[in-house]
Amino acid sequence: MTADSTAPQAGPAGWLGSSVPSLSPLYRAGAIGVGGAFGAAALVRFGLDPRGLIGVVFVVGLTAIAAIDLEHRVIPNRIVIPLTAFVLAAQCAFFFDRTVEWLAAGAGAALLLLIPAYIRPGSVGMGDVKLASLIGVGLGREVVTALFLGSLAAVPVALWILARRGLDARKDTIPLGPFLAGGGMLALFVGGSL
Repeated sequence: MTADSTAPQAGPAGWLGSSVPSLSPLYRAGAIGVGGAFGAAALVRFGLDPRGLIGVVFVVGLTAIAAIDLEHRVIPNRIVIPLTAFVLAAQCAFFFDRTVEWLAAGAGAALLLLIPAYIRPGSVGMGDVKLASLIGVGLGREVVTALFLGSLAAVPVALWILARRGLDARKDTIPLGPFLAGGGMLALFVGGSL
């Protein structure tokens, strides 16, 4: 069972890669509902200050990425790269004393997923690596909790697929992005390090 690393691309669109696939009405409604709920929860939890506003951007972005990966099996560079840059810039601007933490967590999380991607090509997609970096710059040291929760959440799904299809399912892929995003959102509220 591996994360999905191949997905249909919409063609070249500059240095940020392919265009963003549009969501079907069902996925769009789900993303709006979940993103809105978690965005409101971030404002309630952190307040209407830089911490809360960065939290809203972070969870809404993660929700959109998760929905796109779930439906299209791709994490668009056109979302994840600018979002990572924005969150990192905002974190460093408002919480300058933790700049090293934001940078180290982003790089460390990406490296953690990059290693299996190189050891076994196709096991983890490059979009998942970039998503891990976003989660790292958004959460700092709480990225460990996020990656643990996201990986843990993927286990029952993988086991269910294996139970249903047998050992032939080992070569099947699942989108890892929704699990990582969910772990990131949970870690934000459990740890509150944003």
